[in-house]
Amino acid sequence: MAERIGLTGLYVLALSALLFPAPANLGLLAMVLATIARGRDFLQWLRQAPAAWLAFGFTAYVLLRGAAEIAVGGLAPAEAWKPITGWALLGMAPIVAYWCGGREDRCRMLFALCLVGMLVQALRSMDAAALDRISSLHREHFGLRLLGAPLYASIALLGLAIFRRRIFWWIGQFRARSWRFAIYVTLVLVFAYLLLMFILPQSRSSWVAALIAFPVAGFGLLLSHRNRSRRQILSRIAIATAAVLLIGAALAPFLGHMVVKRIGSESATWEAIMEGRWEEAPYTSIGRRVHMTANGISWFAEDPVFGIGPGGVESRLKALDQLSIHEDLHNSYLDLAVEMGLVGAMLLLGFLLWSYWTLLRTFAVGCVSADMFWFLTGSLVIYLLVATMNTRLVNVDGQFSWLLLTGIVLSLSQWGDRNRIADSQEELAAFTHSR
Repeated sequence: MAERIGLTGLYVLALSALLFPAPANLGLLAMVLATIARGRDFLQWLRQAPAAWLAFGFTAYVLLRGAAEIAVGGLAPAEAWKPITGWALLGMAPIVAYWCGGREDRCRMLFALCLVGMLVQALRSMDAAALDRISSLHREHFGLRLLGAPLYASIALLGLAIFRRRIFWWIGQFRARSWRFAIYVTLVLVFAYLLLMFILPQSRSSWVAALIAFPVAGFGLLLSHRNRSRRQILSRIAIATAAVLLIGAALAPFLGHMVVKRIGSESATWEAIMEGRWEEAPYTSIGRRVHMTANGISWFAEDPVFGIGPGGVESRLKALDQLSIHEDLHNSYLDLAVEMGLVGAMLLLGFLLWSYWTLLRTFAVGCVSADMFWFLTGSLVIYLLVATMNTRLVNVDGQFSWLLLTGIVLSLSQWGDRNRIADSQEELAAFTHSR
């Protein structure tokens, strides 16, 4: 019974992560309750997952830090819930990891459910005004936060590219040709829609992150197949490069002017920064980040060890006329360091680095498939690079997507789940043999 509740909560969380926050919270609550019911088994799993203690330590630290701020009057009880839970939820990744069970098939199902939820949310936001903005190539949020849509679209496009063989194999299992044709058409439409979600919000940080992450994941995946000859690797690189150039050439007449204009729209800001006159930088998109970074560094210096407390950044930004509309510093790392101090930053980033290092070792001995490892690597590269220019971690969509991504990394990295991972590897071997 506990396992059924936990897995149901996991799937509800994945489906609702980018759709509705209320069901996502209920899914997480169901997993927590099911985990408590299986306390002995969970504690045994924790002994094999030392990185999980850092995550739970971060959550405990946030709760204690928030309680201290309320006690000294630095944070009103009525205003405490959002900033405290915003950070505290990030340390619940071990709960997700436990219910993933180290199974790659389950992890791929979570990514598929996230994609479905994201597309449903994007379609729900469609109306005449949104269609006009899309047709006129204006910025469109697609039902998500404006800078969140291209982040998640780029991760989805990366997943479609890396898991394409599995997707085509799955489509080939349908005997009816009409079903296969319908799925292929749907897949093309989804790809086109994700491409629009990636481009139209005009997020330069997402563009740069994808420009780095896609080659990293692609080359890594190619080099992981050591049985391939150099000629095969070069031919696949040539095919991938030609496909990118072909798509770029097809989109250039329609979107090229918009992209060039967006990239070059901050010339005055960059000129002021390069000349050392950052105080004179205009309050444009980049300029605001420059001013917020300068303020954030000065606030961090007030208490670098323990931080100014959850919610401190938002309250201080509201006191600044030019920056009062913002709730964060548009830099996840700076937000984390300012509010939680070096203690909180070391706990959260230490959890991530330790989990990924263990995942790398697990991949090196063959317990994680190459496509899953490089998809997770590329997704983390995108997420962590975008985090330098935008704070998704303390937003609703960012909290749950972070939980799923880091939870899967932690789950697949654990040596104690070799038997469960082996089940996934048997499925992978059968898939490879069928090719």
